[in-house]
Amino acid sequence: NVPGESTLRRDFIRLQQENKERSEALRRQQLLQEQQLREQEEYKRQLLAERQKRIEQQKEQRRRLEE
Repeated sequence: NVPGESTLRRDFIRLQQENKERSEALRRQQLLQEQQLREQEEYKRQLLAERQKRIEQQKEQRRRLEE
């Protein structure tokens, strides 16, 4: 063994592990953001659908009143 080799090896393994943990944390964060975006889009779609439904109901009411 070269002097200091085991220290270098330990440091290398530690850095590899830290890098892996950081990558996994970033991936989890990315997945969470994607999920939140999907939920926001779905909520927006529902609001638009409800709004459109109300508009149609109002049109129908007006049509009936005009008859």
